[in-house]
Amino acid sequence: MAIWNYRYYLIPLDSIKEFNILNKKNILPEYSKNNFNAFDENQEFKNYFEKQNKILHFIKYEVEKILTMKESWDEDAIVFCDEHGNTITIWSDDIMCELDLRFNCLNFIQLTINLAMKYECVIVIEENGEIINPEMNRFIEMIRDSNVNKILKNPVDFIKK
Repeated sequence: MAIWNYRYYLIPLDSIKEFNILNKKNILPEYSKNNFNAFDENQEFKNYFEKQNKILHFIKYEVEKILTMKESWDEDAIVFCDEHGNTITIWSDDIMCELDLRFNCLNFIQLTINLAMKYECVIVIEENGEIINPEMNRFIEMIRDSNVNKILKNPVDFIKK
């Protein structure tokens, strides 16, 4: 992932409720980049799409009408992108979205928010694993406060901190 990419995931709300994940902090630690030092490659992760498999197919169907399918580095991943390099990658157990913050990505953000709302998903921010509702203002606020945005705005200041 490039330093200017902001990554997040769409996760079915019903699955989060089923796994009783919602806690006071509203965090999915397995999605947190901040949890990287504790990463265990043999750890089993929950498949939030196991009982919500249709959502993957519906979202794929909608996305392939709007975005361009691109060659994937993994045969299990279906990757779609727009003209600015923003991507939606659909796995059998995940929907990963990446924004290229060097460009205006509001249309892409709106697309993913619309998909999340339509299919009753929440957004999980990779930087910290935080679960947020698919609301434009809150999501933009998360992006503005992100390390990716801080690096792009002032890399020297970010490194000094």
